[in-house]
Amino acid sequence: MAKIVMIGGGSYNWMPHLLRDIVVKSELAGSEIWLVDIDPKALKDVERYGRVLLQHAKSDCRLFATTERDRALPKADFVVITISTGGLETMRPDLEIPYKYGIFQPVGDTVGPGGISRALRNIPVFLDFAKSIKKHCPKAWVLNITNPMTVLTQVLCQQGCKTIGLCHELYALWGMLRDHYKAAWDDINLQVAGLNHFGFILSAHHRGRNGFEVFRKMAADPKFQVPKGKVDLTHAETHGHHVFKSEYFRRTGHMLYPGDRHTSEFFSNVLTKNTQYGKIFNIKLTYIKDRYTWLNNAKKHTWDLTKHPEKIGLEPSREAMSSLIVSLATGKPIVEVVNLPNVGQIENLPRGVVVETMATFHADSVTPHTVGTLPDHLATVLTPHANRDNMVIDAAVRGDRKLAAEAMALDPLVREWNTAGELLDKLLKANKKFLPQFFG
Repeated sequence: MAKIVMIGGGSYNWMPHLLRDIVVKSELAGSEIWLVDIDPKALKDVERYGRVLLQHAKSDCRLFATTERDRALPKADFVVITISTGGLETMRPDLEIPYKYGIFQPVGDTVGPGGISRALRNIPVFLDFAKSIKKHCPKAWVLNITNPMTVLTQVLCQQGCKTIGLCHELYALWGMLRDHYKAAWDDINLQVAGLNHFGFILSAHHRGRNGFEVFRKMAADPKFQVPKGKVDLTHAETHGHHVFKSEYFRRTGHMLYPGDRHTSEFFSNVLTKNTQYGKIFNIKLTYIKDRYTWLNNAKKHTWDLTKHPEKIGLEPSREAMSSLIVSLATGKPIVEVVNLPNVGQIENLPRGVVVETMATFHADSVTPHTVGTLPDHLATVLTPHANRDNMVIDAAVRGDRKLAAEAMALDPLVREWNTAGELLDKLLKANKKFLPQFFG
């Protein structure tokens, strides 16, 4: 039994399955779940779904909903955060303004101008979250699912909150290994390292068998290779979804595990005119209309489940949140991929920056796995991003426009150094009301 507060509890994308994951865990029977959101309409919709879910699952969990964060937080054991400051309309300029500068972002929420802009407006909100958490539930574990994962998790940790960043990008390749060996998730022994959305599988084994044999087979499959010759592609072709990581593996021997749409943004030489801005790698660009389509689909799905509870499956999703809550609350051990400050688990990345590795969970404790010193190639591509994340955090906390412009100029997607300041100013102006630190 636990008190779990969901900040961003009106999320149509996340809440239907996160709530189900809590409710179906027998170890969390009788838990108190609080949904918190500043959007009363979305909050009401998700609360209605939640009550139907509880009845359908015959759960004795108790559900509450409020727009007042400080009403929900007192004595919370766990705080889950999944928000987007300002919603999709604040993301529109993150994508559309860089397009005018020839910068194409498949996602735009972690790195690139969109990632920096998103961080600058989210960091003040997370600083406010940290104050409330330290006031009302200082011993609570905070599970952050919000992007940009690295900087926002780091901000909460720097403020003294016990914070873990959670991301599901590893599960595609982890699941590929699981399916290949017909094994359980826990039977695949993984060692991974990197930054969120830019991580590498260092080793993978199943009962003495090297999982890299699976990756080599994937890389040799024509559907995971760049098409030969001059091909007029769309951004939604039918060849594989792992083309870029397969090409990277063939060239370097290093296996990226996040989706290609994310990892491609960390390089200056991938989303270029010569690659048709990612088309040859089958990388789909995200436009704001796509985001609205996804959101509307998620709304309709939530409403449909509310009207037809028999459609609600009672199996947990692969998201780690509920399993980690069980482990931290009961001591049931579990190994998961998480984002935590680097205290030495990656020897040659900056200390303090949030890094992504496997970790073991026990009762009220988490121990990140040590991977030692990364190969020079990996340290070389990862370190600039870790250092720039520190710059973005400092710029956001201090409202330092000059430092923010320096970070923008160092971003791999901002190839024209002279336009970095102009690009930053347009992004700041577009979301001025969410950036009090820069506009007083």
